[in-house]
Amino acid sequence: MKKFLSILLALCMCTVLFVGCSGKSSESKTSTSDSSAEPIKLAVYPLPSPYFEYAMESLELFTKNNANVELVEFAQYSDVIQALDSGSVDASIMGITEAVTPIANGLDLDIVLMTDYSAGMDGIVAAPGINSVKDLKGKTIATNIGTMNHMLLLTALEQAGLSESDVNITNMSEGDATAALVGGSIDAASIFDPQMSKAAKESGGKVIFSSKDLPGELSDVLIIKDSIVKDRADEVQGIVDAWYQVQDKYNKDSDSVVDLISPKAELTNDEFYSLLDGIDIATKDYNKEVFANNGEKMTALVTKVAKFLKSADCIESVPSEDKIKASIVSTFVEAESK
Repeated sequence: MKKFLSILLALCMCTVLFVGCSGKSSESKTSTSDSSAEPIKLAVYPLPSPYFEYAMESLELFTKNNANVELVEFAQYSDVIQALDSGSVDASIMGITEAVTPIANGLDLDIVLMTDYSAGMDGIVAAPGINSVKDLKGKTIATNIGTMNHMLLLTALEQAGLSESDVNITNMSEGDATAALVGGSIDAASIFDPQMSKAAKESGGKVIFSSKDLPGELSDVLIIKDSIVKDRADEVQGIVDAWYQVQDKYNKDSDSVVDLISPKAELTNDEFYSLLDGIDIATKDYNKEVFANNGEKMTALVTKVAKFLKSADCIESVPSEDKIKASIVSTFVEAESK
């Protein structure tokens, strides 16, 4: 249970921009292939999508797809961001904001796959009497500035015909925002579960907008060093194919896959399943749609995220269109799985 609670905390950290506004690596495990190069170091840490890497390794999917991969374990998400920045890992599944930030700051990283997206885990919870986003005009709303939840809030306001100046946005951690809503000192909070559900229940309010209303936008993606994408494309394809294959197996026999994950994650099967609540795995067909036409939709998403990060003073400038397009590699999604 303690392990499960710590992972719920890590889920919270997934939505927080570490760059914003001690890495614990355990014994690394290498899947061998015919490649004589150093293994591609892939981060695994306490969040649902990275945990599937344990099953990919146990099923020898990296090896079967000729990808020389070494899993490097981290205790928390922020350590992975540091490791990517320092170059001590080569690849990781990351939240889209965390993926865009280093790209905007000049790191040569490529987005090669969307692994999952929030489907209700994030949202706006409002006090009793507030029934829609339009009702937020003139109200005080708490969120963690510079995070995915901040971006969700601004998007919800825009869709409702409101601007940031129509409301009073105050910067709070998710825990503080929950307490403030329950205590009546704010009118709404843009936060994530489990705090979102807790705030709704204890305040008597309700969720008036969630990531279900923004399918695919609050997403996690697989990013890999550009040098590896260019020099070891076959192995990158092997990693993407291994991801598809473990999802195929999960869809056919989920328990057999979770049985491989849970012991390494120190979770019960039920605890792992509960972590998957609120997210949807991005299917192969969904990825093909997002990466179609040279990554047109992914380019639009990355541009939107970059503009948000600039407005939140988390990056100095929005990358050029050419830079954004260069960081999105659709080749691996478009290829047929082995």
